[in-house]
Amino acid sequence: MTVSVKWHSNFEQVLLFRFVYPWSWIEFTWAVEESGQIITPLAPRLIPAIVDLSDSLRLPSGNGIKHLTSIFQSRPTNAGIAVVVTQDKTIRQLTHLLGQVIPIAKQRVRVADNMDEAIAVMASLLSSSQQ
Repeated sequence: MTVSVKWHSNFEQVLLFRFVYPWSWIEFTWAVEESGQIITPLAPRLIPAIVDLSDSLRLPSGNGIKHLTSIFQSRPTNAGIAVVVTQDKTIRQLTHLLGQVIPIAKQRVRVADNMDEAIAVMASLLSSSQQ
């Protein structure tokens, strides 16, 4: 499978989503559902995530904004901040657009160029918000 969801090895209770090209929106939906099964029992604790798209050459065909919007409509109430790892301009623009369409996405999504930066951002967020 080109999509995985597991606990991040550097942090307690931070999910790591990894997308390796080629992946599909069906796999994306599976990952979101799987993460919901993992984190819902931990409510009300907010569970942040790192979404690693660094090995994803591009998004799958189809309406990406539709799929991303569905996350924010169906995600568990205890889904925390997500740090997206990508250097892809299209993914960055889509993330920015999502923040304009869904206000909570603007508050809950950060973008990092690489995994080291994502880890630093997550460490800073965790220490400042005590998620």
